[in-house]
Amino acid sequence: MDALTELIRSEIKRQYKSVRKFAIDMGIAPSTLISALNKGIGGTSFDTVVNICEVLGIKTVLSEKPIYLDQNTRTIIEGYNALDERGRHSINMMLQLELMRCSGNNTIVGAAAAYGGAEAETSELDRDDQSAAVEALRSIRKNTGLE
Repeated sequence: MDALTELIRSEIKRQYKSVRKFAIDMGIAPSTLISALNKGIGGTSFDTVVNICEVLGIKTVLSEKPIYLDQNTRTIIEGYNALDERGRHSINMMLQLELMRCSGNNTIVGAAAAYGGAEAETSELDRDDQSAAVEALRSIRKNTGLE
């Protein structure tokens, strides 16, 4: 099943608890909605899909993976857009580290980068031996006069 159909299905269950209740609230026949969810929302009229997404709080964008934008996500996006270049750099680096942590990968390959372009690359690191990362950060401090 496509990602948008799955997202719509999960949001209906989360917000309305049943497809039938959601369909009645939307003013469409439950059988029409059930059929659309079973066959894929792609065969449903564009206006209906837009209305469904609007009611569920799904912001449709031209993307392979649709996303649900709740108030927390909107606040984060608005805050990110209000940051200057240095703030965006900080958030991007933190996000990259958190994504690596959440991936469950036991090795980290990456680079340490300071705002303004100073950087030092590290080779593959085992999570138990992070001395190469420490050395990369020391190198940045030394090269930028922070030491």
